[in-house]
Amino acid sequence: MSNRVCMIHNKYDNKKSSTYRPDGRHYGIQYENGAVSGFLSIDVVNIAGVDVENQTFGEITRQHGKSFEYAMYDGILGLSYPTLAFTGATPLFINLINQRLVKNPIFSFYIERQNPNVSWDGELILGDSDDRLYLGEFTYVDVTQKGFWQFTLDKIKMEDKILCANSCQAIADTGTSLIIGPSTDVTIINRRIGANHYNFTRGIFVDCNKTSNLPNIDFIVGGFKKLRLSGEDYIIRFAGFDVQYQTFGEAIRELGSNFVHWKFDGILGMGYLEISSKRMTPVFINMIEQGLVELPVFSIYINRHVNPLYAVGGELILGGSNFARYEGEFTYVNVTRKGYWQFTMDKVQIGGSTVCANGCQAVIDTGTSTLVGPSWDIATINEQIGVIAPNGETIVDCDQISNLPNVDFVIGGKIFSLTSKDYILIFKNKQNEMECISYFQKNYVEYPSWILSNVFIRRYYTKFDMGHHRMGFAPAK
Repeated sequence: MSNRVCMIHNKYDNKKSSTYRPDGRHYGIQYENGAVSGFLSIDVVNIAGVDVENQTFGEITRQHGKSFEYAMYDGILGLSYPTLAFTGATPLFINLINQRLVKNPIFSFYIERQNPNVSWDGELILGDSDDRLYLGEFTYVDVTQKGFWQFTLDKIKMEDKILCANSCQAIADTGTSLIIGPSTDVTIINRRIGANHYNFTRGIFVDCNKTSNLPNIDFIVGGFKKLRLSGEDYIIRFAGFDVQYQTFGEAIRELGSNFVHWKFDGILGMGYLEISSKRMTPVFINMIEQGLVELPVFSIYINRHVNPLYAVGGELILGGSNFARYEGEFTYVNVTRKGYWQFTMDKVQIGGSTVCANGCQAVIDTGTSTLVGPSWDIATINEQIGVIAPNGETIVDCDQISNLPNVDFVIGGKIFSLTSKDYILIFKNKQNEMECISYFQKNYVEYPSWILSNVFIRRYYTKFDMGHHRMGFAPAK
């Protein structure tokens, strides 16, 4: 396993155990978002202060995917029937029963949902139930097939619509974070709650402002008992995360007027730890380490259909990407130096000219509003688009904009074009006259790298993948 996985998880060393016995068998398990493999061992397992003798378990030596690397748990405790157990190993709870370590052959789950009287996230009771955490009496249904906890669901009712009308099989599973059902039924439900951008593999989105008005969904079990979920139950709200122990700066002095007129209150650094001031852990890295995001990925969309001087429109997704904001597939390039989001750009072409001909370094930066490059490259490009530069300004004839050539950035072997509408800023000056300026600006220092800024991101949806240390670009909608 990778050093990072070992560092951030608790480990078991069978060499330090006098009660360890090798099982001799190997295993491999495929999960929805990853896979693990290793070998089986036998030892005493302590859970909640109780020693379970001769317990078979799996030691992980290899893991695929990032699901377990960033998980806040160290393993998976199977609580299904023995018929589902891998290689026929006896599950821990069955051993608890057989060794008479629990009062009753019962276990119960509680998962906290913003109860002000509860200070923990959940509770697993082995051998009984916790009457502090439920109301009324239990409704019981029989297990229909021993393996998963499978039972008969009588029907599902949503307003006047009946699903699973002739009953259907269902499974109660703590290892699944979604409500999963047949595609036809799930499609009906999502259409009724106004879900848009519907796609099984990428996500289903609902307007958060409409959550309180969404219909209830009733699951009928035991012949008559109605188990109801409201919109607040079946809709997940993103953002609103509490990031613990986050170090940040409080501004007590500001020089210049840069921050006076802007409509933001601070700067959220999304680069690597290597460029963080005082080596403070950036907030997104803390979110990853605290298990607050599904994937170590964030994505940025900037709306190019509004005037950037007078309106704001964009989206930051933490933990994934929003397929509704881009078209086609991502083109990925690796991070070449951790700090800024730096990568190798193949070349830049405009008309018959090529700059960065042998490849050069570039940075994606949302904090920059111009396209910045080495002075000799920028001079070549601005000459091609007819820039007039009095007093250092990069003025372009507004009447010629439609005739200007595309600028092609070749990244990962693929061309990413910017048209004149993308790289020319059009605005009215103090005399209420139309003025046009090139977004291409030279570096203040002679550093042979490019900065692809918001100008580029407006045209190309950008994914920042800290797990694979790469960036992905796709045409923005």
